Amino acid sequence: MAIRISIAWRIILGTIFIIVLLLGGFGYLSSQRLEVIFQKTGAEQREAYIKNIQRAGKAQLFSLQRLSAVFLKAQQMQELMDAIPPIGREDAQLDVVTVFNASGYLASYYDLRYPTAKILREDKAYLVGDPAFTGRLEINFTEFPFSDVLTKAGTDDAKPPAGTKNPPEGLPEGLDVRAKRVDGVRVVARNGEERMLFIGAIVDEGVYLGTVAMMYNLRSLKDYEKSLAAALKKNKEETFKAIAMLGGILLLLGGLISVILGLGITRPIKSLVRSVATFAHGDLAHRVKIKTHDEIEVLGDGFNFMAENLVILLQESEKKAVMAKELEVAKTIQDSLVPASGLHEFSNITLAGHFLSASETGGDWWSYYNIGGGRLMVVIGDVTGHGVPAAMITAAAKSACDTILAIQDLIPDLDQFARILNNAIAASGKGQFFMTCFVSIIDPAKQSMKFVNAGHNFPYLYRPSEDKFIQLMARGPRLGEKNDVAAYEIKEQDLQPDDLIVWYTDGIIEDMNQEGAEYGDKRFRKSIKDANALDLAGTLNKIIDDAESFYAGVPHADDHTMILGRISKVK
Repeated sequence: MAIRISIAWRIILGTIFIIVLLLGGFGYLSSQRLEVIFQKTGAEQREAYIKNIQRAGKAQLFSLQRLSAVFLKAQQMQELMDAIPPIGREDAQLDVVTVFNASGYLASYYDLRYPTAKILREDKAYLVGDPAFTGRLEINFTEFPFSDVLTKAGTDDAKPPAGTKNPPEGLPEGLDVRAKRVDGVRVVARNGEERMLFIGAIVDEGVYLGTVAMMYNLRSLKDYEKSLAAALKKNKEETFKAIAMLGGILLLLGGLISVILGLGITRPIKSLVRSVATFAHGDLAHRVKIKTHDEIEVLGDGFNFMAENLVILLQESEKKAVMAKELEVAKTIQDSLVPASGLHEFSNITLAGHFLSASETGGDWWSYYNIGGGRLMVVIGDVTGHGVPAAMITAAAKSACDTILAIQDLIPDLDQFARILNNAIAASGKGQFFMTCFVSIIDPAKQSMKFVNAGHNFPYLYRPSEDKFIQLMARGPRLGEKNDVAAYEIKEQDLQPDDLIVWYTDGIIEDMNQEGAEYGDKRFRKSIKDANALDLAGTLNKIIDDAESFYAGVPHADDHTMILGRISKVK
């Protein structure tokens, strides 16, 4: 069983939840904003720090270039070798200094790892000797720090400067140290430590004397970043404490306010609920009284309005139920006016009919009569509009036909039959309703069909032996359109075995699909031709299915009636 939670508690819990959510969001955004400020400030100071290192490095490189130029020009190699290490030991940020002469030989070397090392050269192998370790250590040019100094021979970076006559010696094959000037490019050594690289040519009076390369460490920058991270963490913790204290106070105030609001809202709502229950139990005269001067009062007024309309609706529903019952009876009566579905077989023709009203009752109608001598009369009609009034006109037409055919001497005279039927519809419709009608008499003895037309669409006769359609054309005014019609045109058509006669009302060809296109005569004729090879019931069903597929579910705007008659040999 589901747990019920009152509106008051929902308001209280909802208010607390919103306060917590807002505080949490505010704390998160404040923390993120603080972190962005620290990162931005740290990035700016870090950039300024790096630029200071670059400026210091450039100045140091310039000093080393000038100093090295003096000793290289004077061929004072030992003095140069002794002068560089003290400079490195005095500069805490200087990790490595290398000086090469114009021939590519290592002229001086300082490494923070071996601050008092001296260079010896034995047959192109460089050794460093240092009291800090026993023996001598060979310098490998392809290991740190030389790998960041050497360039590929033959490239633009290794293009010989002015004053160089011979290629450099003493380096691994294919490598060179005569690189382009490098001012503070940051590189990562093999041990993962980041350094700043400076390289410059030693030139005096336009003559290339060698190359100076040095590396600055960025250890002080790492120390600064650690202190910045610690300060950020501390500020986050202080911000969180302040938000937590503020949140506690807001929660207490929000809870108190939500209790007051919840009780003020739920009292009139409970009163409304009780009134709804009273009304639901049958007291239709009960009305709610709420005076809160807000939306709940509007809701109460809406309930009262709904109650008034519901009473009216119940009364109207009772009337509609009576009307629906009457419509059902009318539909039953109208269905009895048309022949039953299925095949109707006669001496030389078999009929199959289809009748579908667009509403409960319709204005289409058809019937057949045996009129003696083996003759068969087929009548089809279409009253303007549909619904109960149209159905009443079809009932009048059926009654008139039955009455006329009861008078034996009028049977053969189609013109008089149509004129009497016209007067009957005119009297029933009183100028408001008209009816199109097509009356046919099939005579097996003569193998022919006489017909008269009162404004109805022309039926088709499909003759498969010649693969052609014949329209059964005759003209005359609609029934009930005017009194005392002088005469109706009577036509006659010969019949052959296997001929298919198609009587229909205009709803079939004029109803539309979802795109607003009518089914039309052309599609209708093609469907008749394609289905003719089937038995008569199958032909009727195929034509109906083709039309419904075209409509694609669009409701019919008019009634649909169709009769098929297939001529056979006289039995």
